[in-house]
Amino acid sequence: MSIKYRRDIDGLRAIAVLPVILFHSGFKLFEGGYTGVDVFFVISGYLITSIILKSLDDNSFSLKDFYLRRVKRLMPALTVVMVACVIIAPQLLPALDLKNFFESLFFVPLFSSNFLFWYESGYFDTASELKPLLHTWSLAVEEQYYLIFPPLMLFAYKKWSKNQIFKFLTGFMILSFAASCYSSRHNPTANFYLHPWRTWEIALGAFLAFLPVKAYTLRKSNSMGLLGLTLILIGIFAFDADTPFPGFYALFPTIGTALILFFYNEKSITAKLLGNKLLVGIGMISYSTYLWHQPLIAFYHAYKMLSFTVFEKSMLVFSSLALGYISWRFVEQPIRFSKRISIPSLVRFAVVSSVIFIAVGGYGSLTTKPVEKVTFPFYEKEVPVKYGGHEENKKSCPFPPIDEYVCNTSGQKKDKSVVIVGDSHARVLTESFYGDNSGYSNFYDLSGGGCPFLLDLQIYHNHHTTRCTPEYQNKRLSYFRKLRKEIKNNLTIVTTARLPLYLYGDGFDNEMGGVEKREPYYASTEPRLPLAQREALFFKSLEKSVTEMSLNADKLIIILPGHTNGWDVISRAIKLEKRVKTPSELKELLVIDKNVAQKRRSKVTDFLYEMQKKYPNIVFIDPMDITCSGTENKCYGFDHMEFLFTDTDHLSYYVNNILKNKVFEIIN
Repeated sequence: MSIKYRRDIDGLRAIAVLPVILFHSGFKLFEGGYTGVDVFFVISGYLITSIILKSLDDNSFSLKDFYLRRVKRLMPALTVVMVACVIIAPQLLPALDLKNFFESLFFVPLFSSNFLFWYESGYFDTASELKPLLHTWSLAVEEQYYLIFPPLMLFAYKKWSKNQIFKFLTGFMILSFAASCYSSRHNPTANFYLHPWRTWEIALGAFLAFLPVKAYTLRKSNSMGLLGLTLILIGIFAFDADTPFPGFYALFPTIGTALILFFYNEKSITAKLLGNKLLVGIGMISYSTYLWHQPLIAFYHAYKMLSFTVFEKSMLVFSSLALGYISWRFVEQPIRFSKRISIPSLVRFAVVSSVIFIAVGGYGSLTTKPVEKVTFPFYEKEVPVKYGGHEENKKSCPFPPIDEYVCNTSGQKKDKSVVIVGDSHARVLTESFYGDNSGYSNFYDLSGGGCPFLLDLQIYHNHHTTRCTPEYQNKRLSYFRKLRKEIKNNLTIVTTARLPLYLYGDGFDNEMGGVEKREPYYASTEPRLPLAQREALFFKSLEKSVTEMSLNADKLIIILPGHTNGWDVISRAIKLEKRVKTPSELKELLVIDKNVAQKRRSKVTDFLYEMQKKYPNIVFIDPMDITCSGTENKCYGFDHMEFLFTDTDHLSYYVNNILKNKVFEIIN
């Protein structure tokens, strides 16, 4: 049973699919392009519920026919795309990403890939760029809804009045929306991917289908339609990865779509805008285009491993549309409207293709082992995937309660003492000291992961307090003062931390495609303060902290924040294994612009240099002298036949050993 065709709905589909493709292709103007999926959800709920209601009213609704139509609509094009992915993925994807691909291949035919992607990572994570089937999460959400909704409707239609069903649907929609609003801040990944928190969007479309159709005046249709279009465009252009979504903000694309669907008049401005030939044409191929765009982008990411140029982004968009048209013209349409394909043949096709994909996905995920080591032809040492970096010496102190325990060792020289304090960057530096304590008599380790020495400030992770409290910092300070009383001469404090992170609270974008995705991590007196307020607190604390260290030591050695890469250096190197043949190739693919790196830390370093004028016992060591050496204005992740980092920001044992020797030179 069909309903009257509306050209504007196909135009609305175009408005939905284009921003999604532009967003995934990397156009910054369309950072809220992911909201196009929400437009699809409302359209789907509206059209399918309208068809079901019309069939129920005519007493012609059949669950068997409904699901056969869904199979005919979805499976042919999806099958072609998945076959293409199975052929291409082993050629381009690194082992770990290939294993993830096979896992998704297993779940897609079961329409449950949203559970897998929820379990693996967030939608906006960098790792998601190499997932060719990531976009199938939305198909899974839809089909999970339609597994439940039509049988429920059929049952309810026999027991309840239409008004009672409408009230139940409205209550269910409100509950799902409320849950989504709550989870947008408390469980954002599940909120994005999983059915219970997305159901209200499809139910909103169903809600519209229950409302009586009215002939609205042209003036009202114009005002409501344009308002709806404006709301959709606000979501596309004003939202980004940091917008708590879905939840309240999902009202922009969903209510916008609902207004366009409900206040329809074929003579309205919105109907004419959305009904133009170009948008209608794109809308007609939107399903196939949506299916093709993510594999294209993911495989090109795997091939290039760098940010896309505007030309490359544009070509990915046009290629998605071209493949979408070919798929629609030669796969979707012939099968969907063919009268020669029998129902048993259709069922066999769906079952056999699904079983094959499940089998291939299961076998591939079991036999594709996660890479534990990788060796480049030109690199003598093996590179672990999870590179703690410091394979040479794994000694380390646990995060110490200062009043009970401080790591302490004795060296050969009896007249010098060193205290190291800072976050995990100080922590990994201490491993070099544990390996060679010849340069000092007493070595005290006050380092702690995620805990720079910033007096009076609390460190927050995702707006929640961490163990790095003002009280803990005061214990560190008390220990400095205690040592100063006990050790009258040759006491050196060495401090280092990733200070720009605690100032800005966000990950680093190297402007070359490496964007560090992380939850907010910052120093403050309370959560969610604006950056301007946090910045004032940060520098007040930094001044006090440096002053206290300087006054309680003969020498204060500040190892400045090193450059951040934006990508995990070791993981990226492993992903490049199939295409890198020489050290120079690897070096150039692990490089970032020095100016971008300097800009990230300049406020902190400029402030510290000013403090040196006040406290002449401060001495600086700059890791960027090692990692950004040369005249090319570049910073490297691999140089001198050594990896310089263990992840996106922690320096390798090789670099930390150089820093340790520089510390010894200053002390001695």
